[in-house]
Amino acid sequence: MAPTSELITGAAQSKFLALRPDSDVREALMANLMPGETLLASDLPRVPTPAGGGKVWSWTDSGNNEQSAKSIDGILAYYGVRGTLWGSEEPQGKASPVLVSYDLMTAVRVNEDIGDLDADVLESCRTGDRTYDWSRLPYNQYGTSKSGRGKRCKESRLLAILRAEEAWPLLVTAGPGSLKTVTAFVKRLPVAHFRSVVSLTLDRVENAGGQPYSQIVPKYLGEITKEEGDIVRRLYTEPLSRVATQIDVPQDAA
Repeated sequence: MAPTSELITGAAQSKFLALRPDSDVREALMANLMPGETLLASDLPRVPTPAGGGKVWSWTDSGNNEQSAKSIDGILAYYGVRGTLWGSEEPQGKASPVLVSYDLMTAVRVNEDIGDLDADVLESCRTGDRTYDWSRLPYNQYGTSKSGRGKRCKESRLLAILRAEEAWPLLVTAGPGSLKTVTAFVKRLPVAHFRSVVSLTLDRVENAGGQPYSQIVPKYLGEITKEEGDIVRRLYTEPLSRVATQIDVPQDAA
């Protein structure tokens, strides 16, 4: 798809206010970060995937206001991977996963309570002090989930979407049910993800057991210029990549 003329503009005329040097949004973003501070993942409003096949996004914005939308449209400013192994397939309260991987190769131990996991199995994959070989974990094989269909280890993707009128991207987690739609989509983007303008909507689908869930449906809308992309990369992509391990893993990723 060819990019729309509306999106191909110089930074000074960009439709994305955070990229325009003369906008109030850009001024606030730069002025409110103190010397030595950088953008943190914990600063970003998190948008959970609705349960039960819901087709509307709902979240609390940075001003503590409730928001909802059928689509989340903007620049894909950050894209990252996560792997998690929980002590229970139905984590309760504020439970943390036992292992977290930030590259799907090495996992880090973040919780001493292993729940119903086998301690000997975990030990057989340990590679160092609190580190494990993610790919060797038997729980990473299909058929190890309680249902007998999927993996006990869960993968997810993190997408930070910078909307046109905002300084802070929205952080969306694509769980196992959306990996098929999201990963292939990002791989096929015609430009770097931080130059891609995308739309995320939701579709109601059913798993093999007949249970409905919400699946993310991404769509490519166009691209921004290389000049704008360089600003996005410096302001958002690189800082979020450097602090990627500070992004906690929501239980809906389980």
